Amino acid sequence: MRPEEEEEEDPSSPRVTKRPRLLALHSFRTSAAIFEDQLRRAKLLTGGGGAGSDEPLAFAGVPVAAFDFLDAPNAATGPAPPDVVAGGWAPPYREWFAATRVDGAASRQGAGEVEAAGEEADGSSARLARRYRFAGLEAGERLIARALREGARGGGGGRPYDGIVGFSQGAAMGAAVVAMQLAVRRGAASSSSAAAARAAAARGGGGGGGGAGGEGGEGGEGGGGDPWAHVRADLAAAPLPSFLVCIGAAMTPHPRHIAAFAAAAAAADGGGGGGGGGGGGGGGGLLALPTAHLIGRHDPVRAFSEGLARAYARPLVLAHARGHVVPRLEEEALRRLGAFVRDAVAAADADGGAAGQGSGGGGRGGEGGSRGRRPPPPPRVSSRL
Repeated sequence: MRPEEEEEEDPSSPRVTKRPRLLALHSFRTSAAIFEDQLRRAKLLTGGGGAGSDEPLAFAGVPVAAFDFLDAPNAATGPAPPDVVAGGWAPPYREWFAATRVDGAASRQGAGEVEAAGEEADGSSARLARRYRFAGLEAGERLIARALREGARGGGGGRPYDGIVGFSQGAAMGAAVVAMQLAVRRGAASSSSAAAARAAAARGGGGGGGGAGGEGGEGGEGGGGDPWAHVRADLAAAPLPSFLVCIGAAMTPHPRHIAAFAAAAAAADGGGGGGGGGGGGGGGGLLALPTAHLIGRHDPVRAFSEGLARAYARPLVLAHARGHVVPRLEEEALRRLGAFVRDAVAAADADGGAAGQGSGGGGRGGEGGSRGRRPPPPPRVSSRL
């Protein structure tokens, strides 16, 4: 989705020198079209109505150059979530991956997403990873990595995506792929450092070794090889996004994702190696990439969304009164989200396109800006994705 003409100057905000290009990732067993409608119903996405409309396309009140909605590569392997059906959204439905119990037991369904039967009470991702398989995960990772790379070569005059906006499973995937990108760009994915990352993840409850595999044993974590080989070329070549907006997101329990967060944080704290710009650590194992997290007070994955936010140095956490939905924010929260986007884009632009150069970039502090440099507790992970 692109306005006919892209304006480089936004007169309404002197902090923004260009209109950002955004990549949107939908939730479990929905679609790109459904996510666009969800954002419009919530008034987070406005304008850009096509012929006869002079209202510019905007996210959280910030005019954007493009808002590209990506369909997951996998057709839904089961029914759509009840809330999707109740919302009147029609098929086809897509999924980034499907988590199923290794022992063949049926998984309970919660908010339309796979839920571990009592496994997550202790926050043990190692236990979760051993009990679940993640069909289609590698295909989802490849597609997002390719989109980040091709985004800089395609529309928008060769401009890369400035940010990722995702809901639920899409947000979790976006966060995980960018963590892989941080690790790859910091030179953290040699076989020796990948092994160190798995060990660090295991020490933090991450369960980085062996684990659930995926389709046909997909994953490669257990053999000491490169866990990100399938996306390495695309992520090494793709410009790093300047920010993430995570709606109802949680860190997945897949060992590859846990290892990516551990490796990115460890490499950034240690100065990395091999570097390329971007989003390093904020000290104490925290990632400095600017992130905003929209978290429902009645969301069944609320604790895990808060755990994901704690992986970043300066997350903006915006709570809302609803559950696992794309929410219509109150006026002040919407203003803060818009300011976050403007600041993140302006900070990255000032740094020559590198996101969050060691300082948290445009993050506006949120609820995480005052934590200093103490190592955080290991992020809690969820299989409700």
